[in-house]
Amino acid sequence: MCEQSDVRRAGCEEYRELLASLRHYGNIRFAMLALFSTATAAIIGLNRGDASPTAGDASLSTLLYELIPIVASWVFLRLNVQLSEYINALGDQVAHYPHCHLNKIEGFRSRKVSSLFYTLYASVLGFWMLKALLFLFEVKGLSSALVP
Repeated sequence: MCEQSDVRRAGCEEYRELLASLRHYGNIRFAMLALFSTATAAIIGLNRGDASPTAGDASLSTLLYELIPIVASWVFLRLNVQLSEYINALGDQVAHYPHCHLNKIEGFRSRKVSSLFYTLYASVLGFWMLKALLFLFEVKGLSSALVP
C-alpha cells in the first residue's frame, strides 16, 4: 500500500482509486445477489399463491405472469456480465502495481467468482424458461403428448 510519505509519488492516488473501485463493484455484485434472491423469492411466492394462473388460462396477464421471471432473470444475468467485465478490467490493472497486496493472492484474476455468479443466474433463468415452456404445453394441450 502507499504509505503516508508516498502520497506525492506518481501513481499512488490512482492505486487507491483502483482499490476503492474494486471494493465498490464487489459490493454492488453482492447487493445485486441480495436483490435477485429477494425478487426470485417474491416471484416464487406469487406462483404458489391464490392469484397464480391455471393451466387452461391463456390470457395476456397469464403470459406476462410467465414472462416476468424470465425477463427479470435475464436482466440480472446481463447486469452481472457487465459488472464482471468492469471488475475483471480493474483486476487486470492491479498487475501494473507490483506492490499491491492483491497480486500476492493466488488466483486473484482467475474469474472463478464471475463463473459462479453466471452459473447461478443462468440456472435460475433456465428454470423459469423451462417452467414457462411447460406452462405453454399445458395451455396448448400438448402435455398429453409428453406424458403417455
